[in-house]
This record gives sequence, C-alpha cells and structure tokens, in this order.
Amino acid sequence: MTSKDQQNSHQLPEKIIFDTDAGVDDAHALLMLDGCSPRRIQLLAVTCVAGNVKLPQVLKNISHIFGHCSFTKVPIYGGAGRPLISKLPPGYELYHGRDGLGNTTTAMKIAQASSLDTSINAVQALINLVQQHPKEVNVCAVGPLTNLALAERLWPDFSRNLKSVCIMGGNMYGEGNVTPSAEFNFYCDPEAAHIVLHDFKCEKILITWELCKLYQLPQENYEELFRINTVKADFLSRISQQAVKVHKESLQVCDQLAAACACYPEIITKATKYPCKVSLCGETRGQVIIDRVNFWTDFPPESQTTIVEELDVILEGRRVIFIMCGIFFCCSVIFSGPFGLLYGKSSVVSIFLYASFYQG
Repeated sequence: MTSKDQQNSHQLPEKIIFDTDAGVDDAHALLMLDGCSPRRIQLLAVTCVAGNVKLPQVLKNISHIFGHCSFTKVPIYGGAGRPLISKLPPGYELYHGRDGLGNTTTAMKIAQASSLDTSINAVQALINLVQQHPKEVNVCAVGPLTNLALAERLWPDFSRNLKSVCIMGGNMYGEGNVTPSAEFNFYCDPEAAHIVLHDFKCEKILITWELCKLYQLPQENYEELFRINTVKADFLSRISQQAVKVHKESLQVCDQLAAACACYPEIITKATKYPCKVSLCGETRGQVIIDRVNFWTDFPPESQTTIVEELDVILEGRRVIFIMCGIFFCCSVIFSGPFGLLYGKSSVVSIFLYASFYQG
C-alpha cells in the first residue's frame, strides 16, 4: 500500500444528502450510492422535492427504491411540493412514466418506508444536518433546486456551511430538453436555480444536460446490465422499460453522473469556474447564463460555479477505479469483462452504472 493509499484509507467517509424528485435516473443514482463502500460515503438523508412527479408520488417512489437497497435507517424527508413562484410544469412522462418509475408502482403495493420522517420538512432537515456537520455535508441535487433555495432563504448561512453541492441540471451551451434553451430541472424552478447558482457560497459542481448527452449507455451495454441475475438489476430493468422505448439506442444517463461525481470527484478531468445566473423570463426562461468574458465584475468569486466539461476514469496513470459490490477496485484502463471492452467516454458510464448490481 502506497502512502497515498494509506492516507485515503484513514479519511472519514463523505457525508452526502441526496435531494431528489425520484425519476428513473434518480433511482439508478440512489442504487449506485448504495453500492459505494461505507468507507467512501455516508448517506445522511434523502430529501424529496416535486419535479418529475408530484411530492406524494416522490415519497412513494423513494419508499419503493428503498425496498431494493440497504438504506433502511436513512431518513426520508418530504420537501417543497411546488416551485417558488411558478406552477410545476408537466413531468417528463414519456420517459419516466406517469408515476416517475416507468409505470411500475401502480401495480404493486408499496409499504411506506420505515425511515420516512414526517416530523419536519426536508428544508428544515437540510438546515439541521448542515448545522450539525458544518463544512462537512455534500448535497447531491438531482431534481429542481427548490429545497436548497428555501434553506438558503431561511438560514442565510446555509450554503456557507455546506462543503459542496453537486447538481444535475442546467446547460452550458444553451441547449435544452424541455424547451429549446432549458433543461428540465432548472425549467421546473428557475428562481430556485438562480438562487443556488448566484447566491450559494460553497463549492458548486454543475453536471449539465450537454455533458450528460456525451455519456450515454449504449443498447448492448444496458441490455447486458439488465440481464444480471440480481434483485437490483431486475428492479432497474423493470423501471427502465418505458425509457428504453423512447431512446432504444441508448439509456440516458443524467443523475447517475452526479452521483458518480459526488462519490468520486476524481473522475472530473476538465472543469472551469464561471459566474453563472439563470434566465427568469421569456423564451430563455430556465437557461443558464455563463459569463465567460468577465462582464460581471461585481460577481462574488466565492459564488462561482464549476462547470464540468469532461469526465474520465483514467486515473493514477493507466488505472481506473470503479465500484463493484460496494468495494473500490483498480484495474487496467481497458476492462475486459462480461460487458466487453469498456473504454473512452463510455467507460465512465459503464463502470459506474454497473455499480452494486452484482449484489442481491
């Protein structure tokens, strides 16, 4: 073991809060976190927000997902049921289904998760956890940012006491997926997204829509993933059937990348900090505005956002790191296994997406 390995082995696990609107990719991301070693992460809570589906369905979906992972004692909190100002737009039913999980929950009787905590709102839970662990909490936010914006408004020192926020949302070149210029999560609540990008004073890592388009899982790979003979893989296969009907040639990977970066930020190989705002009106409502030429001279440096431009798993020379059965391993840069040769841009997707699915 090298001195670097020894140093890493003594590090405490990263404290993570997963803020979600519980769609198909949210479920996959949460299962990936479940596959991480407890030496790597400690999931403090799951906070829920309306987005892909309305809040009651989000809570139902998280209970459904928890039935397929080991987070039995992780508290679940219900948060904002609508955006700060506007109405909640229609969810992406074509991809996620009416229930957010590929129309699978209506046919099943789902027990309420024993860890569902109704004593406080998710916003207050966020504040409480950050106050208990100042400068230690990392939020992985994969839905509209309403809960985070409300936490900042209720306690102005909220973001100053966060360690980081890894966000799936927005765009870096003005390309949208629900309008010509807006990504879904930011379009759901542009005001909340603006508060987070403009006002938050902590490390902010943005996984944009355009970045996600570069790292999709090809059909031959997701089909092999679905054939793994475990409960988790079977669950993922069932909830993904609606999604693969829409995009048969590849499985969209969005929230999974945010989870991967939250677990292992070393996979980020190219990123740049910029002052960012969010358009709040007109045809560009929900679009991220990035000042690449320093027009906003009064923009606080501590509020800049890290825009991720490239990901890779080529780390430490010619070695890659991936999650398998909740344990971190290293192997050569080309991994030859049951899924064939995984390398280049697809490897970061393939390696992290197969996380934990060998477990029952």
